[in-house]
Amino acid sequence: MRERRRYFRYPISVPVAVSRKGHPEVFGKTINISERGIALVTSTPLMPGSEVSVHVNLTNPRFGLTAECNVCWHNDKGHSGLSFLFLPSNLSYELQGWLARRLEEQLPDNVARRFQP
Repeated sequence: MRERRRYFRYPISVPVAVSRKGHPEVFGKTINISERGIALVTSTPLMPGSEVSVHVNLTNPRFGLTAECNVCWHNDKGHSGLSFLFLPSNLSYELQGWLARRLEEQLPDNVARRFQP
């Protein structure tokens, strides 16, 4: 179950702000999020290899996530993939729990029962 959650990408569309050194802040929407990174769409291209800071407010329950990231890729549709470079341990723990709840919601009942105490 832990491995499944590690690679699980939860589709979510919420506003995201991207800060880049020496450039204006970029705004967009998330596409999905995982323990390792986030995909998003912006009208301003994000250059692969650059380091940025992202801020997003996740819901159910609501919590703010700010992380230092590396831009891994960007395509001509405005989509970018970012990997987390640094995520404070308390936020990492909270994100893991949030993703675990989203994954459990998506599991069929007969599978979910196998992992209940």
